[in-house]
Amino acid sequence: MKAAAMGTAVADIVDWLASDRNAIDDVDAIGRVISTQVISELDAHVGTEQRDELRRALPGHFWCELLAQLCGAAAVADRTVEEIPTYAKSAGPGADEQLGWAALNHCVAGFALDTIWASVLPLVDNLAILRRSLRVLAVLICPDPGNHRAVAQLCVSPEARAIISDVAGSRILESFGPALDPISAG
Repeated sequence: MKAAAMGTAVADIVDWLASDRNAIDDVDAIGRVISTQVISELDAHVGTEQRDELRRALPGHFWCELLAQLCGAAAVADRTVEEIPTYAKSAGPGADEQLGWAALNHCVAGFALDTIWASVLPLVDNLAILRRSLRVLAVLICPDPGNHRAVAQLCVSPEARAIISDVAGSRILESFGPALDPISAG
């Protein structure tokens, strides 16, 4: 049921994105920076032994989890822009075994969070638009958003209701229940 609800939301997000050229450009710019600059910096940061391990983790939920954690941190109103990666590191990534991160060194995830944030922050001058773009990208690149709690909770949140239909929103709330509320899901 979660997968079907999220599938409806993903379809709505794609429809919304297709109708907004600026949103397409914002999401595309962030995706390009992550897929080129951030990955290059991450490769330079890790040693040869860790690089193979990192490459095995990347196709899973690595990037969507990091983007979701940045979205969650950016949604906290009392954080300054500079504190967002630090807050994201302390809040997650929390589901190591579920996401296949057990062997991945957390300093690599922390470095990636810092690098993503430093790289994407100059791309969009409005924090709300940046958060929206990160949420959209996280949902679209997630291999299984219906079973990825952080993506559901932090990216398909009440803020995303302007993008998804009432039907999708109702299905998501019915499927995920309180788990979608960052406060009650803790």
